[in-house]
Amino acid sequence: MSEVGGHEINLTMVDEVDKNGGEMKDVDIWQDTNCLALLEEGILLELIELEESKRPRKRAASYCSKEQKLFFKNLYVPRPEERRSLVLQMDEDLGHSGEQRLLSEICRRYF
Repeated sequence: MSEVGGHEINLTMVDEVDKNGGEMKDVDIWQDTNCLALLEEGILLELIELEESKRPRKRAASYCSKEQKLFFKNLYVPRPEERRSLVLQMDEDLGHSGEQRLLSEICRRYF
């Protein structure tokens, strides 16, 4: 959580592992090494079964990597370490005009 304009905003997603199947849920794309490897190099890093490879392959289909930047349906996906400064800069650029406007602009420009 980070405070922006007096409001707490969650800037990262929490890593969760499904205890039953070991499948990762709601993991930030920048933490999903298999998906990133598929996007950047076209291969899976880890040797995994065909059934387990479906998740990163399906997820990677929605993203593209250009010049070490990640995009989801043409929206830039900032690295976790960039997010706080992006939010703070956007809040300042918008003239501290409120949480709703800030969140609306963030959603319009970034994923």
